[in-house]
Amino acid sequence: MANNFLFTKEITFAASGTLSSSLYLDGLFAIVGIILPAAWTAGNITVEASMDERDPTNSAWTPTTWYGIYDSTGTQYTITAGAASRGLMLSQDVLMAGKHFRCLCTRCCWH
Repeated sequence: MANNFLFTKEITFAASGTLSSSLYLDGLFAIVGIILPAAWTAGNITVEASMDERDPTNSAWTPTTWYGIYDSTGTQYTITAGAASRGLMLSQDVLMAGKHFRCLCTRCCWH
């Protein structure tokens, strides 16, 4: 039997912000879903990735080179994030394209 090690990592959006904090996965893990909080208002989420090398000696280091994630047809990968308090399953093949990830949210707001 294969072992599935699932764990959660949190990204945050500043109050009324559209850009999330970054998530470091180092190409070792895949994002398989998003859990929307109770204060979520429907909106679309796009994902950016970075292949910047992490500086392990600098705890305040963040990536500087980001790129949008697009599928093979040239369409930007968009997550339709509807109602609050639900989990969304995501396409792993698209979200294995970087070491760091962050989200951009349009038409989203938090209370």
